[in-house]
Amino acid sequence: MPTKSWTKCIAVMALLLLVASCGSGDSENKAQTPAERAAALDIGPRAAETMKFDGNLAESGELLFDDKSCSDCHTMGEADMAPDLVGVLDRRTEAWLTMQIIKPDWMSQNDTITKGLIDEYDMVMVVEEISDTEAEAILQYLMREGRP
Repeated sequence: MPTKSWTKCIAVMALLLLVASCGSGDSENKAQTPAERAAALDIGPRAAETMKFDGNLAESGELLFDDKSCSDCHTMGEADMAPDLVGVLDRRTEAWLTMQIIKPDWMSQNDTITKGLIDEYDMVMVVEEISDTEAEAILQYLMREGRP
């Protein structure tokens, strides 16, 4: 009967498509290396394009910037000891900046941009135990003060 064979053929094709789409998952589910994860942090729109300014958080961020000793190395408009932070939100993504603030040790081991900055300034960023909320406040401060 032609109808049964077409139905059977369609069922077999559907099963084959299902099996083929599942695959082994190697290409999609393969665990990324730390270097790949770090590189992925700086893909996409820059922080200045994605962040919405919050003045209250910027005030908190200014206090944190000083309390966490960020200002010991970083300045606005100068790059003597560490990178100039003016325009940093135009150069990097929010995800990259947040990870750099929260886990500078991980970034120094895995991120090529960070490794280049370490080579350039001959200094590793100090780990200061900064929370996600504190990092967001510091980024708000940089948004307020670090515009070119």
